[in-house]
Amino acid sequence: MGINDIKLYLNQAFFLDKQINSLIKVKEETVSLAQRCTANYNNDGGSNPSKTNSQEMLYIKIIDQSELINQQIDKLVNIRNDIEQIINTVSDPDGQSILRMRYLAYMSMSDIADIMGCTRTTIYRKYNKSIEELVEREKMSKQKNKG
Repeated sequence: MGINDIKLYLNQAFFLDKQINSLIKVKEETVSLAQRCTANYNNDGGSNPSKTNSQEMLYIKIIDQSELINQQIDKLVNIRNDIEQIINTVSDPDGQSILRMRYLAYMSMSDIADIMGCTRTTIYRKYNKSIEELVEREKMSKQKNKG
């Protein structure tokens, strides 16, 4: 993996968060739909068996969809956790913080510099050093797996 590959890998957290948020929204709508579903009764006060079966099938479909959404969210959260684990391997705590703020909190380098009380030049230097460390670690890992 080169520098750009590492940056792209880390940057996917932003898109994962968007996907997670959209899936959560779909799940909320699904739950809302389930809550709006009511049983239909015919005039004699009894339940219509065909409507009850339709209602049960609808509930089953809603539950199944909700479970699929949960599984997708779990996968996305696991990938995001993997990104956090990779960031945690950086040896410099400032580098970890910079990568975390950049890739998991989606902050600009200027905002990171303000928070850390450093110049943007210092932030970029530490950022680049941290990215290079991750690239080197990946290269060593590949070499180790070949041999």
